[in-house]
Parts: sequence; structure tokens; C-alpha cells
Amino acid sequence: MSTRDTDETRILNYRQMQFVYLWKGDAIEAAAAAGYRDPKSAAYYLMQQEIICNLIRKKQEKIAEEAGKALGKQLSFYRTDVINRLWELAQLPPSKTGETITGQIRAAEALAQIMAVEKHVDADNLALVKQLEAQKTETSNVSASQDVTDSVPELPAPPSNAEPTTTAEIQ
Repeated sequence: MSTRDTDETRILNYRQMQFVYLWKGDAIEAAAAAGYRDPKSAAYYLMQQEIICNLIRKKQEKIAEEAGKALGKQLSFYRTDVINRLWELAQLPPSKTGETITGQIRAAEALAQIMAVEKHVDADNLALVKQLEAQKTETSNVSASQDVTDSVPELPAPPSNAEPTTTAEIQ
């Protein structure tokens, strides 16, 4: 083993770097692959060092991030699909879910969480809101300037030879 204290110097020797590099979840396997004579005791010793644990933690985070990106590229559904499905699940009657409402409650909670997280309005939605507001003000300006009687169509006059009917004749 190394004579310097890695925790004090924060410098790893070659085998320690190899251990971190080759680590894939099993410390003993990584120690053996890094070339330690006694992989079991070396793995125990290395995993006691804070700097080694921090580097492995960073490696785990990087692996998880890359796996998430790869999975994200494989998925082929949109946010609206998820929201629509959660809405469908939240609306199911208890008779279709074994007489419990736990699933509906969880779907409703997930919907609430998704909607609460959504605090920003993207550019498309903002443009649509502005367009709708412009149409609303335009419509209110036009209706205020027009006479109400001009916009109501006249009904055709009844034929002159028609006799008025009473409710007694209809029955």
C-alpha cells in the first residue's frame, strides 16, 4: 500500500485511480482489477477513505445522468400524454379499481404536482395569450362602437293569409 495519506494530501496513487476507474458496484472486484494482492482488505481500506468515496459518488451520479439521457432519447411520448393518462386514471370509478380509490388519489396527486411545478409559460403559450387578449380588446371595441340593433337580424314577417293558431287548436 501507499505510504502517503490520501485523505491528507487528496492525491491518489495509480492503483487508487484504477480502483475508482474500474469500480462498477463491487469494491472487491474493482480492487482485484486494479491489481491489489489482497482485494478484500484493499477494498475495505479504500472504501474507508473519504476522497475515494466522493469520487465513486461522483462516478455514480455521472452514470445515472448518462443513463437518464439515454433513456430519455428512447422514450417516445410527450408530457401531454402523461397528463392525459393521469387524468383518465384519476377519473376511474372505484368499481374498476377493486373498490379502492388509492390509485385515483395518487394520479390526482401526481397531476397536482405536475401542474404546481409548471410555473413558467413558454413563448408559444405567451404569444397565444397575447393574441387572445388582442382579439378580446378588438371585439370589445367593435361591439361598443356598433349599435346593438344593427347586429340583430330581423325576422321575416308571417304570411298575410295565415290565421293565428290558438293552443286549443293544437291540442
